[in-house]
Amino acid sequence: AITQLAADPAYTGSSGYVAMNSGTFVRGGYDVVVCAEQGNANNAAACSNLTLSTDPSVRIIQVMGMSPSNQTSDRNYESRIVMSAVQIGQPPGLFGNALFANGNIGLERILVDSYDSREGSYGGDNINSNGHMLTNKATAGAVQGYGVTINGNITIGPGGDPDTAINFQWGGNVHNGQKIVATEKTQLPKIKIEGLMQGALNAPDNGTLTMPGGTYRYTDMLVPSGGTLEFTGPAVLYVEKGVKLYGTIKTAGDLPTNLIIYAAGEGTEGKTVVVNSGGYSSQTAFYGAIYAPQSIVWIAGMGDVYGAVIGETIGFVGNRAMHFDEALSDVPGFGGSGSSDTVADGTATMISWWEPLI
Repeated sequence: AITQLAADPAYTGSSGYVAMNSGTFVRGGYDVVVCAEQGNANNAAACSNLTLSTDPSVRIIQVMGMSPSNQTSDRNYESRIVMSAVQIGQPPGLFGNALFANGNIGLERILVDSYDSREGSYGGDNINSNGHMLTNKATAGAVQGYGVTINGNITIGPGGDPDTAINFQWGGNVHNGQKIVATEKTQLPKIKIEGLMQGALNAPDNGTLTMPGGTYRYTDMLVPSGGTLEFTGPAVLYVEKGVKLYGTIKTAGDLPTNLIIYAAGEGTEGKTVVVNSGGYSSQTAFYGAIYAPQSIVWIAGMGDVYGAVIGETIGFVGNRAMHFDEALSDVPGFGGSGSSDTVADGTATMISWWEPLI
């Protein structure tokens, strides 16, 4: 069943009893039922009795083996059931939206849209309207804006009223997209810290710190307003506490997929992530993705942001733009939910297995 799922995520099972024949002898058989999040059309009754995953990339497999056949009246009849949970493909990506907050999102004089860095730089034909925003909050003013243009959908938490939760009432706001009410909250998976601890990362006040690509782990991260942090290759940073980017960040190839910052938000100081690339008077752009589910994320200044941002709350101000890079949807997560699409990449991995009590 796992091999079948790797080749075809739509596989639903054996569609009944399969006999295992050996010559003239029948040595029993089996029945396989595969249940996705939405249930199994071929065996709805079996799936309705199972506890299904809320992750659309996870399948629950029920295999029942029977001997000497599937007839309970046969002499020495016996059966056994084994269950397993299987992950299809890579874990769902974290970065499926331009902005995603568990709480409030506040915007001032901001353009939000998208592009695909796999197709080249932003501009011309590479300007898209997938600058989606998502919040788990459903109360009035969950998303507020002044002088904003949003080219993408805005999704609020379950049970909310979009007309009150989305508050764009001043400054000539434009929204080109749908207003959506989620059926359930999107869970933000906990950061799995990787790499050897290297203390604090501090760029010089008036100089450049150049680093090769790689995976790094720091307690804190600071780039002062006169400093520059440059990466010569793809980099992944795990930061346990605060992230303060006041200076210039140079990402390899100006590709957002080449700089992923995971901010765990530990401790009081770790609850804040600041991106003010180049300072308030500079138009220095920031290319990268930030995942900070436990932190207040504050983005200011004049330079555009190319990538994606996830935070507990998000504030975004300063006559600038947020260009979501659609290529970030290929960045795998930790097995949590950020994008719900399941991609068949020829892999299926068993997460767990068990034998139910009958």
